[in-house]
Amino acid sequence: MQTSKQEPGCRTIRQSRWRFDLWSGEPKQSQQKCRLALYGNCYRFKDDECLSMLLRKQTALGGEWRVNVEFEPALVAEEAGTTVWWSKHCYASVGIRGLGDEENPEGSVRSKAVVFRFPDRSLPEEDVFQEISIPWTATTLQVKIACHSLQYDFYIRQDADKDWHQVGSMKAKVLTRTRVYDSFCTGTMIGIYALGSPNRPCLQPALFDGVVWKGVRGGGP
Repeated sequence: MQTSKQEPGCRTIRQSRWRFDLWSGEPKQSQQKCRLALYGNCYRFKDDECLSMLLRKQTALGGEWRVNVEFEPALVAEEAGTTVWWSKHCYASVGIRGLGDEENPEGSVRSKAVVFRFPDRSLPEEDVFQEISIPWTATTLQVKIACHSLQYDFYIRQDADKDWHQVGSMKAKVLTRTRVYDSFCTGTMIGIYALGSPNRPCLQPALFDGVVWKGVRGGGP
């Protein structure tokens, strides 16, 4: 659902809000909130084939994106989370990822981490990414992305936490590549994703709810 607000005398929308809510049970009597389930396929961000991902247009320079993720990876490299997406060559993501160890680099998960993945600013013309990994024991994750005109700030917290923890930021200019193969005509997207391990789909779903986009645009006479 999308709602908008327009002040008198303004030609442009000053605020737009977008969210989705899925419900089960009898309406009005026993409304039980459902969650959107994504099953990760065998493709990764770098692949030409379509991975399991839902995207929406970032309709304003300034705004805030929030989403709750619940995911329990069974195999190493399985991952689910949220992304700011320009193309497969340039994006940022925050998600829960399954990890192995030296004796088990592939196969069953030994631990989990929240991984913030973003383009390397020092190599603007290369498809090189950096990662910040935070050990994570919970199966749930709340993510907030604060969108500004010049950068994106990424925050995480657990359900019981009251304060947001910033995991990193990304300059907006990193996304504005105009190479032929960057698909720049589509503009910037924000969305959710789920990944299986390399060449293996994920058999358990990633569950998403509380997805909200609040975009603010300046009006004029």
